[in-house]
Amino acid sequence: MCGVFGIVALRNIDIKRILLRQILKNLTQSSQSRGRDATGYAFSSKNETGVFKHNVKAHDFIKLANYKNVVRTELASKNFYSVIGHTRAQTKGSPTDPNNNHPIKVGNIIGVHNGVIMNDDSLFESLTKNTRGQVSRVAQVDSEVIFSLINYYSTKNKFPTDSKGIKLIGHITDPTSQAIIRTVGMLKGTFVCAVLDIQNPKATWIFRGSGQLSIRYFIKEGLIIYASEKKFIWDAVDQFNFSPPETIEVGEQSGVCVNAETNTLSHFTLEQPKYTNKAW
Repeated sequence: MCGVFGIVALRNIDIKRILLRQILKNLTQSSQSRGRDATGYAFSSKNETGVFKHNVKAHDFIKLANYKNVVRTELASKNFYSVIGHTRAQTKGSPTDPNNNHPIKVGNIIGVHNGVIMNDDSLFESLTKNTRGQVSRVAQVDSEVIFSLINYYSTKNKFPTDSKGIKLIGHITDPTSQAIIRTVGMLKGTFVCAVLDIQNPKATWIFRGSGQLSIRYFIKEGLIIYASEKKFIWDAVDQFNFSPPETIEVGEQSGVCVNAETNTLSHFTLEQPKYTNKAW
């Protein structure tokens, strides 16, 4: 059991950055109850996407010498879009290897996962074989296969939709969502994930199979906050007297894509798992 949490800051909001820092800190500390082996963030802004993680529990993570500087710098940017976070309970792969800890970066995809994938070995074997080694395993953690597959499929789907003023018909307009849908159809196990795409930093994808997930939209404050348990969200904002939020429902085998630039949210339905490694 791991903790997945995060914040999306919508455009045209006027919220003090010190509040964002405290909300993130509160979410992190609350989520420690779901994992104590490693803690990490991935920050997304208009200009860059970066990962900050360490193999320590949340209470020690927020006391690291460089924690304040990293968080202050990332959240202070006017171009800040979102942060995804994770507290890890080790299943497969030692936390002493940073590649096993979340957020996990594969190509242009950065993600966090709660759950257990049971067919990661066979999927990686097929993926490596069918891509002739272009895609291969880096770490031991089962979660890596999720983001490897999303990166693989989204890269294949990313074609231009226009050329020299001519609209190219039939191209995928949201390649990452489509890659997530296809990936989930190949997984055997449980999952709740949040994903960033370096090539589309304004978007955050949040999706689940059957795991716990709570998402709240604080309209007046312009914030979408999510966590593995709704109590973590209340603990994070209680001291600020925020306006009552709306609940964003994400049922089993479904997900949402939040666009922080256009302040829009789109739902998508995931494929039912096929448990096959043959379709590439």
